[in-house]
Amino acid sequence: MTSRLAVAALLTVALSGLSAVAAAQDKTPVTIKTAPQTTAASGEDAEKERDDRVKAEFEVKLKEVAEQRAVEIRANADGLTKLSQEVKAQQAADEEQRKVLASYEERLKALEARLTEEAGADEKHPFDITFSGFIRTLYQSVQDDPERTDFVGLNDGFVLSDARLAVDGTFEDYAFRLQFDGAFASPDSLNTSRFRLQTQLQDGWVAWRPSRWIQLQLGRFKPAFDGEELRLLNKMFFVTRSVHNRGVQGVEGINVAGMRQTRQVGLMLHSDRLMDSTDTLGGAWFVTVANGNNTNLGSNIAGSHLNDNDSPAVYGRLEFYYRDWVTLGVGAFYNLRTTNITPDLIDEEDIGLNVDLEFDAYDVVGGVQYTQINTTFPDVAVENDRNAWGYHAWLGYRLPMGFIPAVRYAFYDPIAEYTSSDSVINSQLQSDELTYVTPSLSWDAPRVPLRLQANYTFTLEGSGRELDNDRLDLLAQLSF
Repeated sequence: MTSRLAVAALLTVALSGLSAVAAAQDKTPVTIKTAPQTTAASGEDAEKERDDRVKAEFEVKLKEVAEQRAVEIRANADGLTKLSQEVKAQQAADEEQRKVLASYEERLKALEARLTEEAGADEKHPFDITFSGFIRTLYQSVQDDPERTDFVGLNDGFVLSDARLAVDGTFEDYAFRLQFDGAFASPDSLNTSRFRLQTQLQDGWVAWRPSRWIQLQLGRFKPAFDGEELRLLNKMFFVTRSVHNRGVQGVEGINVAGMRQTRQVGLMLHSDRLMDSTDTLGGAWFVTVANGNNTNLGSNIAGSHLNDNDSPAVYGRLEFYYRDWVTLGVGAFYNLRTTNITPDLIDEEDIGLNVDLEFDAYDVVGGVQYTQINTTFPDVAVENDRNAWGYHAWLGYRLPMGFIPAVRYAFYDPIAEYTSSDSVINSQLQSDELTYVTPSLSWDAPRVPLRLQANYTFTLEGSGRELDNDRLDLLAQLSF
């Protein structure tokens, strides 16, 4: 296109020059001289001069056009060079972008592969699994009383109290729990410091939770009866539970069983914690049908993993809530137990009642509890009914820096109502009451799930059975 323009310009210039020559010829005056030869020569010279002038002008125009064309060509060449540089730069950028895209594609493929693998794993193991537990190490020192016994207070030292590991799983409306204790101590006999340390299954159950109003739990667990037993061990404000719950163990004093209802194998129907729309008032219910034997220590019939007879134990509990501050619980149970060994099996019928109240508000914590178990002997007509009862009350306060001082008063009468024809037995039964007063100081570390506790228990036995067996318990507990 540019070449055509240049040719047109040259033709235009040439035509202009020819027109100017023709005009000059028309306007140039003709001088007639007398000498013909001279006039002819002069005409030829003038024509040649005009031709030279036109040629010169044409060459000038042609040169100008050529120079202009050269400038345009140089400008176009510079533009092409710049454009070429831009194209190369864009090609380099495109190549880098292709590399980035290729890297993203590789990462996306790897992510898709991992998601596919995880999806396959989820199909095989759909439960969300969590691990938890705690370790409790105790130093215990019991006051010696060599004048009355040959075992109380003679074995001060360290105790691995608990080493718990729990595995919890949830999936949609289903859940399970496995909890083991690697420091379960089984005594060789009563009134001794000799225990067999072994690993023991504490909890093993599965649950179906279709709604908050009704849920089902099947396996091995604690039946819902009394509030103190249901409180998690690592959440207590004292090293041990109260005397009417756990009794007297080891070399702490003359051994006696408590009224606690330990873990059972069975089925429990219950609700979730149900609160009103203002989250002020609420409640929950629990019903348990279980074997009724102590599965921690084995059945009353040695080696049995079933019930000790054909009658299941039935437990029930109602809880009432006021915000998160107050919990009132009412529990009851019926359990027909079979004791002794064949052929001398004896049925014992237990009916238990419990009322407990706990509060936690404005850094003040505390509670009260009353428990009673009445035992009858339907197979032995001459055997009198036996009634055991106990209660405790405690109060604590959360101080700054994680300190929690508390004090507990506990009373237990393991055989409160029993009449025998033997006056010596009657005297012993009337003096078997136990009164324990336990001040406690707990400290929770600020950024570590560590709790340190110091308890000192003042023990008061009934008249005629007094012992010097006050006890110091120092505990270090780490939860995870």
